[in-house]
Amino acid sequence: MIKLSFLELIIRGTPEEAIYMWACYILTKTKFELKRYLLSTTLLVLVTYLIRSLPISMGINVVLFLGVLILTNINVNKISIIKSISVSVSVIILESICEFINMLIIRYLFKADLTKVWSNPFLKTIYGIPSLVLFVILIIIITAVFNKSKKEDIQL
Repeated sequence: MIKLSFLELIIRGTPEEAIYMWACYILTKTKFELKRYLLSTTLLVLVTYLIRSLPISMGINVVLFLGVLILTNINVNKISIIKSISVSVSVIILESICEFINMLIIRYLFKADLTKVWSNPFLKTIYGIPSLVLFVILIIIITAVFNKSKKEDIQL
């Protein structure tokens, strides 16, 4: 079981799910609708909490979350099935890479004991914030690169 504390849910979980949904809107070029965005973000926060409360091993929670993210994109945000699957997988992979980079920085740059960090909800939340910032930066860069390449295609 990978239980989330309330602190982690509010400080880390809510922004993370909001970023996931923002990334899905941006990368699929779906018209932003605040009502749908808030509904889907809230749904993802609740489902994440429920999934993390299940007596399952690490990794299965990611697969379950991926399924919920895809279904949320299709049913709530009205993103096509193909786009929803590809962007959901891409977003989760990108976030995983950001978390891995953050973990390396915590371990080798800050010389922190990861076991100690992950066992303390406050430390885990604080040490996890840079991966969210990196995630947002990468989404912005990817969007800028896609937009730039599209403008170059139009000019040719």
